Amino acid sequence: MFERLASPSWRSSVLAEVRFGPKALRETVPWLLRTRLRQIDSLLQVALKNAQEAPHDLAYEMENEHLTWSELANATSRVAHVLATAGVKQGDVVALFGENSPFYIASVLGITRVGATAALVNTNLRGRPLAHAVEVSKAKVILVSHTLESGLRECEELCQSLDRILTFDDNPYAGLLADTPATPYPQAPVQAEDDFVYIYTSGTTGLPKPCRVSHARAILAGAGFGPLMYDFRPGDKLY
Repeated sequence: MFERLASPSWRSSVLAEVRFGPKALRETVPWLLRTRLRQIDSLLQVALKNAQEAPHDLAYEMENEHLTWSELANATSRVAHVLATAGVKQGDVVALFGENSPFYIASVLGITRVGATAALVNTNLRGRPLAHAVEVSKAKVILVSHTLESGLRECEELCQSLDRILTFDDNPYAGLLADTPATPYPQAPVQAEDDFVYIYTSGTTGLPKPCRVSHARAILAGAGFGPLMYDFRPGDKLY
């Protein structure tokens, strides 16, 4: 014990953990209470609130692509319109098969906006593992990047079982979303306990299996990691 007390690294780690307590009470517990009291039910609500309070602030960027909070809110509405036209209803699952991009985030939140759950399919999957990942999610509609569509089309039986395959290119706003209505799509009512996304196991002991992440868990993960682990402040960026 005395050797530990004499260690500067041990003392600093203890002090860091002690400091987490007040910060958690100040920053994280309020999110927990708001979620439990049904004052906030989804990350989509958080994004739309940011769009109202800071519409021109940066939400996401990647290389030359930038989305402000208002642009992100608009993108979620347009995605929801496309999905609703494709027959997606409250409680459905939509498979998302695409690379990292701001539009990927808009798609996930757009799936929430229509009241569905996003199954986040690994872009490295092909053949039977890919077919299994989509089939086990019970999705009947899939959003797929044009760069991955050929791999999807190779799974002929899977494609025949899907109701719709919605393909987006490098500029989905001028392609897939080009003719969507300008009126904001009304948020479907979701509860914090509802499924937000399905993420998949690595498949080391068999085919990948979907694991549910609720809206509440996603909100609380952000509330925990943001202020506690990363010490976020307005204007900061997470890479």
